[in-house]
Amino acid sequence: MKFSKSLLCLALALSLLAGCAGAFAEESGFPLVSEPITFTAFTAWVEHMRDPATNTMNVTYEEMTGVHIDWIQSQDYITDLNLMIAGEQDVDLWLIPFSTSQVLTMVDAGKLLPLNDLIDEYAPNLKAALEEHPEFREYLTAPDGNIYTFFTTDCGLHMPNRRKMFVKKDWLNAYRESVGDETAPNTVEEFEEMLVFFRDSDLNGNGAQDEIPLIGSTNVEDEPLYYLMNAFTQASDSFYHIEDGQIVFEANSDAWREGLKWIAHLNSEGLFYGEETYVQDRDQLRALVNVSDPANYAVAAIPTFWEGRFVDSSVLNWTDYEAILPLEDADGVRRAVANGTTSFTMQCAISSTCSDPVTAIRWLDWWVGEEGSFAQHWGMVEGEDYEYRDVPAINGTEPSVAALKDSYTSNFRFGENSVPKYDRESIRYAASLDETVFNTNNSYVLYVAGKAYQPYWVDTNIPLVTWSADTDLINSMNEYATLINDTVRMAYTEFILGLRDINNDSDWQAYLDELDAVGLDAYLELLTQYYAL
Repeated sequence: MKFSKSLLCLALALSLLAGCAGAFAEESGFPLVSEPITFTAFTAWVEHMRDPATNTMNVTYEEMTGVHIDWIQSQDYITDLNLMIAGEQDVDLWLIPFSTSQVLTMVDAGKLLPLNDLIDEYAPNLKAALEEHPEFREYLTAPDGNIYTFFTTDCGLHMPNRRKMFVKKDWLNAYRESVGDETAPNTVEEFEEMLVFFRDSDLNGNGAQDEIPLIGSTNVEDEPLYYLMNAFTQASDSFYHIEDGQIVFEANSDAWREGLKWIAHLNSEGLFYGEETYVQDRDQLRALVNVSDPANYAVAAIPTFWEGRFVDSSVLNWTDYEAILPLEDADGVRRAVANGTTSFTMQCAISSTCSDPVTAIRWLDWWVGEEGSFAQHWGMVEGEDYEYRDVPAINGTEPSVAALKDSYTSNFRFGENSVPKYDRESIRYAASLDETVFNTNNSYVLYVAGKAYQPYWVDTNIPLVTWSADTDLINSMNEYATLINDTVRMAYTEFILGLRDINNDSDWQAYLDELDAVGLDAYLELLTQYYAL
């Protein structure tokens, strides 16, 4: 098969797929059936697979396996899934991501097939992955001892920390030149100094003081507090982390208050546009940023996940911005809060009414192997979906792989959350180091920012998957989480905007009293029970 031979060549040349002889030997197992069969599969609609009948990955894999898929693509898969659970409609394959509660609900409804015995006999790639990562087996094992799903991982270095700070590169370089330090800013003092430079230097050259030093949006990814607060104390997405077997709440400490004092100061000095940040949505932020005339460009620094969140690539380039490092705290420590070093999601299950479970699990298992991982990143057909190049990859290896089609519009792959994926850095970062695609293929900018933040990851130690059959505990915990998080966010917004005085002890105590009143202690106790600490 052309696909396999090409991949083998890359493996031998680059050791991308070290130790994969067994995986390639499994090619003798194709097709999976002696006579073609059809499975029905429920999945979420994604723009990658606009037309299953002509989708290159779908057509190619059907030729390989002898298995035809009748796709049921849902525009609102959670609503439709709930209707299917409650009703009589069933499918052979559930090709969707699952939460633990969804798995338990579907097991109770008799919708899912236990996979334990099938894995041992017919899923060598999944079995090997569970042996390589025992924690994956723990994540997948339900309270009844059964495994019901495959999984998807994402090893992208950009994933663990979503709270980066991006600065317009030419303006950043101008600031660095002015202070004679090509690494600045490193501290809160230098960060503030940078914002002052942006505010006062007329960097767009239009003669007006209209530069916006720092701004975000109401989208939680664009919230600047997390990046800024980590220079004072750990600021996790849910405002807590696990340390030495205990829940540590973050948003009521003296260090948290000191961080708020500084952010409020930035706002009062016109260095952070807080009033705009807490009322505008992301579309409004993008409209503010994406200005083609340099004389009218105004925005210097934006906090978010990656450049594509705020850049319209038809107007600006992702590479116009640089992710600056996390700021040092008073002890010289930098923090980039991470929930684990790779993302893990339960993904894909076989229906209890599946017409051929053995073929179904073999159909799913190929995607967990190295060939399946390669295909999900680069496609199935060399010369059409991708090509090999004798140039370095973005991670420094050689040769490399170049995409020939647009992942979202070319209808050549399944897309996210359709089949299992065991992500591998060697395959993901085999992308050619080609400046001509830096602003059309996001692999490079994601890698650069993720690599810069990686040394400073601070793990929340919150398990990636937690099982609990205690629905009362989960419901109570979620209710308290909403109350606590809303209280924290409302208070820090008011403190930053000056609606409350962060320097006033009475105002600070009133906030602490509000946390107590909405049940902070009860919430922390429920978290302790949920994580079995």
